[in-house]
Amino acid sequence: MDQIDEKILELMKGNARISFQELGDKLGMSRVAAKKRVLKLEKAGIIRGYNTTI
Repeated sequence: MDQIDEKILELMKGNARISFQELGDKLGMSRVAAKKRVLKLEKAGIIRGYNTTI
């Protein structure tokens, strides 16, 4: 896990429904690159699920 992965987690903690496009824009990368990073984190078990609290 590197600094970009940590930033992804930070952004997703604030908004788990953030789009890959918005993630990419905030990280200075493409939507596809952001999606690949998130999928890698899911596969590694770092992201294990998404919750909504109302």
